[in-house]
Amino acid sequence: MSHSEPQHRGPRETELFESLRTLIGRTARVENCYGGIRIVVLDPAQFPWRAVLETLTEMRHEVWIRKQDTGLEIVSKPPSA
Repeated sequence: MSHSEPQHRGPRETELFESLRTLIGRTARVENCYGGIRIVVLDPAQFPWRAVLETLTEMRHEVWIRKQDTGLEIVSKPPSA
């Protein structure tokens, strides 16, 4: 299964996904990833870093930031995923 294939999300995860989409606007792309969320940062200078990281950690997500060929990515997952 690809990391970006659609997966079943509960109401809380759907709300988080849509909230992140609204928060980041065109500065990044949000995708499903292995039961969690992957955010591909497209515009690091305008990306709302603090707000995104606070949102994810408030939802008790484990968060990783990594550099890929395409740029920076934030990958997160709920503790149970």
